[in-house]
Amino acid sequence: MLRIDPGVWILAALYVLIIPADWLLAAFLAAAVHEGCHLAAVGILGGTCRGIAIGCGGAVIDLAPMEPEKELLCALAGPMGSLLLLVLCHVFPQIAICGLLQGLYNLLPVYPLDGGRALRCFLTLLRVSNGDRIEGVIRNGVLILGFLVLVLLFGPVPGVLILGIPVFKWCARKIPCKRRQIKVQ
Repeated sequence: MLRIDPGVWILAALYVLIIPADWLLAAFLAAAVHEGCHLAAVGILGGTCRGIAIGCGGAVIDLAPMEPEKELLCALAGPMGSLLLLVLCHVFPQIAICGLLQGLYNLLPVYPLDGGRALRCFLTLLRVSNGDRIEGVIRNGVLILGFLVLVLLFGPVPGVLILGIPVFKWCARKIPCKRRQIKVQ
């Protein structure tokens, strides 16, 4: 079942007013490839998709519980699909750029981004007893470092705006793979 939050329509209207149509289409296509790769991996690995929700923070695919090694592959499938769009750089450079940025952003080890989910699953597979604590230290370090870099380059406002999405998503605190409730971004 597909669910679209009402705020998405307001955000989409703002994007149409601010972003040129060709870049907006490229970003949409890159996002569709990203989510499609997640869904393809889930299907190939025998998982079950219970629904898809699209909100202002991105898309979330609700999955039936999977083993951590399968969830790890599903989490990494989206960013890998986004990065594979680089092969289109000579034909569709805007889609390639959007795919690159989306892929790299989603690989950040900040839960619930794909990189954070992959890190949690990897720590689960290693049977690390304090995996949540290790993941938290890495997440906080990445957020602090990212904020400092953005402040040095652009000032405090872009740092807050750009890092606001993963911080907001982290505060939403979806249940991680260890607890057997799976959500794929």
